[in-house]
This record gives sequence, structure tokens and C-alpha cells, in this order.
Amino acid sequence: MKIVIKSIAHFLLFIFLLQSVAFAQTDYEKKLEYRRKKIEIVSRSAYVGETSNYLSSDTSRYGYTSTPEGYYYGSSSTFGTSGGRTVFREVSDWVIIRGRITELSDIEFLEIVGDREKADAVRKMTDDKNRLMYWGLGCGLLGVAAVIGAGSFTPVNSSQMAIGTALLLGGVILGYLSAPPRHYLRADNVQEGADKYNISLKKALGLPIETE
Repeated sequence: MKIVIKSIAHFLLFIFLLQSVAFAQTDYEKKLEYRRKKIEIVSRSAYVGETSNYLSSDTSRYGYTSTPEGYYYGSSSTFGTSGGRTVFREVSDWVIIRGRITELSDIEFLEIVGDREKADAVRKMTDDKNRLMYWGLGCGLLGVAAVIGAGSFTPVNSSQMAIGTALLLGGVILGYLSAPPRHYLRADNVQEGADKYNISLKKALGLPIETE
């Protein structure tokens, strides 16, 4: 009887150990999945160098001779020096990272956290910027063609030159207006959305809220 009880106890202990190992493996796999899907906001800084150049000259005359006819004889020499100075300034930025390796755009982030409406709004703003950029490029090309064509006439076709200059200026302005911002979203709003997403992900995986 004692042998039977002892065998049953060993069997139950073995089953308990198997379940513990399986639970530990499952918990570890859940943590790995969370780390792969976790969203973080990471700030980064870079140093940009701005170089300014200068050129100075010194001219001197010597050995002159004047004549009654008013002629002047002499010689001169010019000495020049040049140099430059580079000033470094720090530029700060922030990026959205998923799984500690993949950088997300604003639209990708919004789609992952489920904010479809805002994602569509950002996509529309991006399309508008691209459309404006194409208009600017077209105006610039037409302006170059008009200026080159006006310069081929003798005398120069002033009206065509004015039109070409206006098109070039319009292309530059449209190109400036079409430059997209680094982010369409504010960093604090992105951080708040990322926190809510990470908490929901932990709950879905059955992990403690304090899991990092």
C-alpha cells in the first residue's frame, strides 16, 4: 500500500513539474511576443556642422614715377587670405519604434493603434503635399524652358523672360510649401497612444501590467 501511495505521489509530482515547465515556456513566449509588438517613443540627437568661409585681401602700390605728360608708372601687389569656421549645433528629434528595431511612420502607428480616422486624415495631408510638390516641379521645369527660350532670341524676349521667371519663382514657393513636416502628430499624443496600446497588448497576452 505504501508503495502504491508513493508511486502516485511521484506521478503527481512529475505531472506538476511538466505543467510548471510548460507554463514557464508559455509565459516566456508571451513576453517575447510582447517585446516584438511593443511600441516606444525614442528621442535622438545629432550634431550638424555649419561652415562659414571668409576671404580678405590687401593691395599695396610702390615704385611710382610721374611725367609732365601725366603718365603714371608703378607696380602693385595683392595679398589674400582665406579661412573658415565650423560651428556645430545639436538637432533633436523623436521616432516611433516597434519591437525595438522597426521605425514606424505616423500613418503606420495610427493604423496599429486602431485610429483609422486620424490615419486617413494624415494620409490626405500627405497626398496634398505630394500633389503640391508635383505642381511646383512642373512650374519649375516650364520656367526653365521659358527662360532658355527667351534667351535664344536677339534681342531677348522680355515678356517670355518675365513669364519664365515668374514660373520659376512659383515653383520655388510651391516646393517650399510642399515640404512635409517630420511628424504630423505631437509627441505627447503619440506617447499616450503607445501607452494605451501596450497596456491592451499586455492584457490580451495575459501578462502583468508592470511587464517591460
